[in-house]
Amino acid sequence: MNTIITPEEIATARDLGACEPALDWLTSAPRTWGEVVERHGGWILEHAAARLTAARLDACAERAPWAALEHAAARLTAERLDACATRAPREALRYAAHLVTPERIDWCAGLVPGLALRYAADRLTPARLDACAERAPWAALAHAAARLTAARLDA
Repeated sequence: MNTIITPEEIATARDLGACEPALDWLTSAPRTWGEVVERHGGWILEHAAARLTAARLDACAERAPWAALEHAAARLTAERLDACATRAPREALRYAAHLVTPERIDWCAGLVPGLALRYAADRLTPARLDACAERAPWAALAHAAARLTAARLDA
């Protein structure tokens, strides 16, 4: 991550829509990839995730896990995906529920049951589905009614 950003990479950032303050910062002094990731990791993931090397993707994901889950979840290693999900459970459910482990889905659902019902109802265990429905009944009815037991629907 100590590699200096090249003029070509700055031009690519400009082409991808980097704002003037970011471009001014990039060109005001030699900048390393580490500095750029630290300052603009989320933007890089949003606009250039497909262009990143594995090491740069991992560094950006460590800095901005929410953006990694939204824009690059399929490219993350299993370990990085799990680390991102623990730091950004809402985004894990919304953007990567189909990729994270059942255990991590269960953990995320315990934190944000309404989002789990909306984005990952098909991945919840019956016990977790019931617990989420108890804590977020409106979300259960709106997003998972077909998966609820008769007893839960009557509750």
